[in-house]
Amino acid sequence: MKKRIISMLFAGILCASSIISVSAATETEFTQTVSNIALQQQYMSLINTLDYEVELERAESGISDVPITQEILDNCIATSTDENGNVVNLDVKVTIRDLGTVTRSVSEEGEHLYALTAVASETVHNDDNVTKDGITAYGTLIWIDHLGINNELFGVTGQWLSDMSGYPTGRQVMHGVVGGNSVTTYPTINAFSHYGSGLGTFKGFALFLETHCRTRYGSDVRLRIISH
Repeated sequence: MKKRIISMLFAGILCASSIISVSAATETEFTQTVSNIALQQQYMSLINTLDYEVELERAESGISDVPITQEILDNCIATSTDENGNVVNLDVKVTIRDLGTVTRSVSEEGEHLYALTAVASETVHNDDNVTKDGITAYGTLIWIDHLGINNELFGVTGQWLSDMSGYPTGRQVMHGVVGGNSVTTYPTINAFSHYGSGLGTFKGFALFLETHCRTRYGSDVRLRIISH
């Protein structure tokens, strides 16, 4: 009888310990989730200060919070490839917005949030050298700048502006870590935005956004942006 009582007591202790452990783990996970949500809200409050028409104007005018070096320009590439595989490099205008800082905890320094916007246009001329149709592609890469190699991709957004009804087609958007994990989506409209839901998913020294679309004349317009 004593052995049975001792066994029951031991089982009860184990059960109680398991409940406490699970409860503690659940509470920790809940706290972490709440913390991540609060952090994302801080980042989004900074991102919501972006006006994309203003950013395009800044890029066109050469205005930037961070000096646009040749290295930054080299990391922003736009091309137009026709059906025969002929490639034309397109002029790219770039601006970087310093959106501000966010602090994860009182013991940590604030982290800078940057938004790099690049814009490029392909124009088609008629026989009189008058612009007939065109595609403008722009994209914004938003990242959290950490000291070291683990920068975080927070979001990407962009749009295709077209003079041609029903175009572009074949829209494709890729974003992630250069040489690492990434994701590809296929927008059904001429705009896209991906923010924050994968906070921490894409970490690396260099982050990227790449877009593709197909014009009325069959050419593929590509815009690729890499964080500096």
